[in-house]
Amino acid sequence: MSRAGKKRSIPVREQAAEWLVAFDDGEIGLSEKRTFLDWLKQSPDHIKEFMQLSALHVELTQNERLQSSIDELVAAAKSEVIEFEPASETAPARDDKESEPQAHIVTRRWMGVAATLLIGILTAVWVGRGAQTGHIYRTELGEQRSIALEDGSMITLNTLSEVRVTLTERSRQVKLIAGEALFDVARDPARPFYVDAGPMRLTVVGTRFNVYRQSEQTVLTVVEGRVAVATTSVPPAGNADPSAESRLLANAGDQVAVAVDGSGVTRAEIPAAEASTAWTERKLVFEDRPLADVAEEFNRYNRLPIKVDDPELGSRRITGVFNAHDAELLGTFLGNQPGIEVQRDSTGIHIRQRRK
Repeated sequence: MSRAGKKRSIPVREQAAEWLVAFDDGEIGLSEKRTFLDWLKQSPDHIKEFMQLSALHVELTQNERLQSSIDELVAAAKSEVIEFEPASETAPARDDKESEPQAHIVTRRWMGVAATLLIGILTAVWVGRGAQTGHIYRTELGEQRSIALEDGSMITLNTLSEVRVTLTERSRQVKLIAGEALFDVARDPARPFYVDAGPMRLTVVGTRFNVYRQSEQTVLTVVEGRVAVATTSVPPAGNADPSAESRLLANAGDQVAVAVDGSGVTRAEIPAAEASTAWTERKLVFEDRPLADVAEEFNRYNRLPIKVDDPELGSRRITGVFNAHDAELLGTFLGNQPGIEVQRDSTGIHIRQRRK
């Protein structure tokens, strides 16, 4: 997704933060590097905000790869001789002996800006500013974790999940990199809470909602309050037109699903939104779900996988409430269903058609 147009509509610090997240994720290609350089050269403020944020981030995370990328791009910007402030037309003329080549004047102006930036960076690093900049939190197989943020919000991570949290004086930003998370957001109108999850960008002030990044779609379930949802469609290959963006407001009890490419947005009211958060109590609730989906969910929590060996059985509908960490119980349940047999070995729990 191109950031060129998007950057002009939001504060410089948030623009810089988005670029920093993109570099840290390794999402920057050749065309976006060019776009980044163009953005960097628009104003000394762009350079200042980006270098300050990146210096703090590298100091906190010791990310040598990110530092290498930043050094490369800032050096490229320097080498292109930038003049941010046009020369005054009323400035007194200098005689030839006192005049210097224009390139030298521009370079000195750049170095003056760079020196100011370095002072600002060192000050920011030593003071620390108290902001949580790009903290990463993750869980392993079967693990769940609750994260208390300094603003009073709570993020609960499900198994095999990862988030990046960035808190500033003006905003609270979370990127759901993988998996599933339940958000209990403390109300603070002066600091909107943003969640980026694949094709979804969510904006809230204070509410409770669940976000699950699946292999083919991202699913939002609103438990309390309201969530503003922006979805961005990925343009077809070779199409240079900007991505199409749509917006909607999801209320408590609403569930919104968006395909990984931003298409296929569906919205539905569900009778019990709390069922989507049953995992916080280590329970899995299925209502008329295909067996293939049930097995995939169980495999997020258990080292011994459930394998549906017969494709026809994958579409068998399952309803029930199960302990997420008790795959054996599910195997016993399925073994009692007509036409199904269960076999266990060192590779997993195999679900097959019952032999006549």
